[in-house]
Amino acid sequence: MFYIVNVDRNWAIGAAGDMLVHLKSDLKFFKEQTMGKTVLMGRKTYQSLPGQQALPGRRNIVLTRNKDFAADGFETVHSVDQVLALAATIDPDDFVIMGGANIYETFRPYCDHAIITKIHATFADPDALITNLDHLEEWEMEWRSGLIHDPQYDHERVIYRNRQVKPNPFVKRLKQSQE
Repeated sequence: MFYIVNVDRNWAIGAAGDMLVHLKSDLKFFKEQTMGKTVLMGRKTYQSLPGQQALPGRRNIVLTRNKDFAADGFETVHSVDQVLALAATIDPDDFVIMGGANIYETFRPYCDHAIITKIHATFADPDALITNLDHLEEWEMEWRSGLIHDPQYDHERVIYRNRQVKPNPFVKRLKQSQE
C-alpha cells in the first residue's frame, strides 16, 4: 500500500473541496502511477472528481461512514477494517491511497512508501493539510527528482520510504485461513 499526492510548501493539499491546483503534468504522472491499480479515496475526494466519474482503468473504492452512499463505478467500504481486509487481498504495490487528508493520515502508518509531488509554491487559505514526512523519523527520503520546470508551477517528485510500516492485521488472518 502506498500513497500519492501533491503538496505545496506547507504540505497543504486542498481548499474548498478541491485540489490546490490541477497541475497537468502531475495529473498525467498520477494516471501513469495508478493505472490498473486499486485506488482508495474518501467521500470528499470522490465529490471532487470531474463529474463524480470513476477513474478509468482503475478499481475505485470510496471510504465513507454513510451506509446509504452508492455511486456507479465505485465500490464502497465503511470502515478502516474493511479497507485493510480488502488491501490484504491485493498486491501492496497495486493498492493506492489517493486522498483526502483524513484518508492519508489514517492509512499513512500502513503505507510502505509515498510518492509526493512538491509544488514550489504556497497557496492561500488551504483547508486540507497532511503531515510533512520530512518531520517524521520513521519516514526517510529515498529518491528526489530534482526541479521540474513546468509552465504552471515548478515542482519536484520525492519518494519517501516508511521504515516502520504498521502490519496489516488482515494479511496474517488471510494467510492463516488459507493454510
